[in-house]
Amino acid sequence: MSLVYLPPELVPIIAGHLKSETDLNCFAQTSQCLYRWVNPCLYRCAVQNMGEALLHWAASKGQLQTLLRLLAFGAKLPANTRITTTDS
Repeated sequence: MSLVYLPPELVPIIAGHLKSETDLNCFAQTSQCLYRWVNPCLYRCAVQNMGEALLHWAASKGQLQTLLRLLAFGAKLPANTRITTTDS
């Protein structure tokens, strides 16, 4: 039986038993369907473990969608963050 035929409600249970972000990422990469289901788990895990550092990385690389997703999954901007724009 292929993993994509699993009932969707089992995927978070399986993902919850994986020990590391690397394992979770490997699981997500097994199929496009699993990626869509597991990617939110990856973001939540990343925010818990490296939230502020990931925000800085995404901002420094111009990764706006990643930055917005991190914020949507609970990453917090430090109170002393200065936001600047390049707009004239």
